[in-house]
Amino acid sequence: MRYTGHPLVDAGVAAITAHAGRERPEDLTPGDLEAWAATSLRLYASETAKLAMNQLFTKNFAYIHPSMKPPRRIEETSALLYAWRDGHPGTDRCAYCGQAALPDRVHRDRVPLLEGRERMNFGPGGVAGLLVCGSCRLALQALVLAAPVASSKVTVMETPDPRLRLEVYGRWVRTGLEYAERSLLTGEKLTVPLGPLATVVDTLAEVYAQAEDKAAERPDAPAARESVATPAVTVYAFSNSGQGPTVDVYRLPSPVVEWLRVSQSHRLRATWAMLVRRAHERHKDAWGRAVAALPLGVERFVRFQFMPFVRLFREDAVAVDSGPIRAYELAQRLLEGVVGVRGERIRAIEELAARLGEEISGHGEIRVYREMFQRNVRYYQEVRQLLLRANMRRIRRGDPPLMGLEGFVTVFDEGIDETPRVDWRLAWDLTLLAVAERLWAAGWFRAHADLVPQVDEEGGGDDLETDHMQGGSEAWRS
Repeated sequence: MRYTGHPLVDAGVAAITAHAGRERPEDLTPGDLEAWAATSLRLYASETAKLAMNQLFTKNFAYIHPSMKPPRRIEETSALLYAWRDGHPGTDRCAYCGQAALPDRVHRDRVPLLEGRERMNFGPGGVAGLLVCGSCRLALQALVLAAPVASSKVTVMETPDPRLRLEVYGRWVRTGLEYAERSLLTGEKLTVPLGPLATVVDTLAEVYAQAEDKAAERPDAPAARESVATPAVTVYAFSNSGQGPTVDVYRLPSPVVEWLRVSQSHRLRATWAMLVRRAHERHKDAWGRAVAALPLGVERFVRFQFMPFVRLFREDAVAVDSGPIRAYELAQRLLEGVVGVRGERIRAIEELAARLGEEISGHGEIRVYREMFQRNVRYYQEVRQLLLRANMRRIRRGDPPLMGLEGFVTVFDEGIDETPRVDWRLAWDLTLLAVAERLWAAGWFRAHADLVPQVDEEGGGDDLETDHMQGGSEAWRS
């Protein structure tokens, strides 16, 4: 057995390799393949496995074929699982791996997303179906237990890095076997609780968290940690339903995967866990879809995923049992690593946030707090005037301004006729997040808890919540 470059076959190969405890598919023995085939045949009786068969191969798959009697179902399924051992290859080559293929052609009841037996569209020589070897057939059958069924879609992940592929499918095959075993006992149809993208993103995070923990235990921890690969990942979410087969393809670029790895550092992991937990409360695949939209969707990502922290900081509703919360730092790493925001712009935002925080907590400038967090700041000129007013108050006290013209241009302005940058709002959102986190860490919100309810009573609502977090913080809570 070996990897072929085809995502469906390679998923099954990785699952069988992980189940056998091997590092490479080339190291698999006949005993390993027999063990997998025997396990599969036993667990195919579970309702969980039958659900996956429906999505993968339609109802015409032998084990769930409605017109077949049980003995024949088991006989045909067994022949399929042991074709690598008992089959008689012909002279033609396998469509996937190039080895000698079995002479009978396979169709959609054996290979996902193919056409039916009677259709010959796009078939070489006008002949329907594919010629496939016994090993690749076994790999495709492995998807029943190794590819998660999420939101009625079979989820397959592909990456050029074989180590990462093995780690992901090692986790998925353990989960799949556990679900099938439980299903045999209870008769339940067990599926993963999240959507396809969220399932992949969470699994990648688990892989990198474990790598981080292992690296920290070794003397060469920093070098070992940097050696963990972060290649691009492709996610396929499909259904082979006879009513209408569909496949959705998503791409997670390498910088996004690298950010997932960075988020699992001990310094940022608690923040990541809180971010993900609240996103999952909103919708089972909202988090995965938001990550898959990066980097183009970064402004929406920051506003809907990170800005709700502002409200949580203000309400002092951030749990710190699992570690310190560093929402701004996690957002900063996202912008630097995924979007490519320059370091000088990040530093200018941090300096502005530090001085605004000092204005509020050090000099008691409640006006600055109200203008930042309780006004409905929608336009660039409003931010500009807010900062100018704060600057004038500082200058009257004899303090340096919040930021000079060069700093303001670096963060918000194009430097030509007061033209704002296209992403000025993203910079302002980050400033609000950084200031709120500083005030929360200093205990300022706890000491001024009366400010938040006063706004609700006097103004009928918090404009910052309405403007920045509509669909964000409230959606998290729904």
